[in-house]
Amino acid sequence: NLLILDSIWRTVSPAYSEAYIEQIVTYYLENPRFRDLFTESVAQQFWAERIRAFARVYGSEQDTGTIAAPITLIAAAEGSDSSNIEGWQIASRHSFQQIQGVGHHDCLLERPHVVTNAALIHNIINISFKEVQS
Repeated sequence: NLLILDSIWRTVSPAYSEAYIEQIVTYYLENPRFRDLFTESVAQQFWAERIRAFARVYGSEQDTGTIAAPITLIAAAEGSDSSNIEGWQIASRHSFQQIQGVGHHDCLLERPHVVTNAALIHNIINISFKEVQS
């Protein structure tokens, strides 16, 4: 069973502009949740370059093919759009299910949401394990 946390199945590359990539860098470097990690100028420059590199690669990718496994998508509180769900349904050569998680995309695995979402993950793994055992 492939377990996915609020991920998008992209049939078309989003092709991020350099201006949008800079917005992503600014979001992470100025976000109060991450700001303490980037207190030194050298660390800020290092992570800014890493974020830019990741965004350039991520912004040029698209999803193709299928996955030979059941897929379980845990959606964030803001929900996943229907095209995203249809993409994952098509991607699985087995079954697809969506489970509603708690918290927005950026905080699915942070307190206080991590406890509830970890329980969802635990249940999914246990069910998958029991299916394999039988």
